[in-house]
Amino acid sequence: MNNLNFAWRATTAAALFTGLCSFSPIAAAEDVGDSIEKNIGKVEQMMNIYDSWNAFSAAHDALVPDDRQFDPDYSPPGSPTIPSSCAGAEKCNECYEKAVKNINFYRFSLDKGKSITNNAIQYAKKAMAFGDTGSAAMGVGGLAWTHKAKPQIEKSVAHIRKTYQGKYQEWIAGMQSSLQELGKCEAEFFNERDWYSRYGYVYYAFMADRYKNPD
Repeated sequence: MNNLNFAWRATTAAALFTGLCSFSPIAAAEDVGDSIEKNIGKVEQMMNIYDSWNAFSAAHDALVPDDRQFDPDYSPPGSPTIPSSCAGAEKCNECYEKAVKNINFYRFSLDKGKSITNNAIQYAKKAMAFGDTGSAAMGVGGLAWTHKAKPQIEKSVAHIRKTYQGKYQEWIAGMQSSLQELGKCEAEFFNERDWYSRYGYVYYAFMADRYKNPD
């Protein structure tokens, strides 16, 4: 988590610093001269930069390391129930506990992984929006943003998406396997031969769809 935040902050800060250092308010004022239209245009442009900065700052604040904001939601809206005869039954408690422990592990990983990845992507989007808005007023510095800094951030976003998809495949496969194991417990101890098809698969399909994309 901290490494992910640091990478985004370092990349984005370097990119924005490159562009912003080339912006001179004095030079901009001289360029405007006495033209009312240019003055109005400059004010509108700077207001757009200010609005983008506010959005960017809000995203930055959201990335302050605080694990609680990424805690998983074990009961997301629309989540199907998975009734179990083994729950609370002493004769299959060991089998049940093992399967449920694994289900919870993969559910935790999916929810937390998506939350962190989504937060980083939204942070990057707002950073790029700020850079795009500001680059119009940066002259040569704006070219550095457009041709160097922004592509680097876009490449990082693509890498994060690819990493998430790889972990998603691992986690959702583990979730399915764990649900099938719980189905075996139900079949062995309570003769619930179709437990997975009736309950387990429905839950798996819901989770697979919910977490397939980080945003």
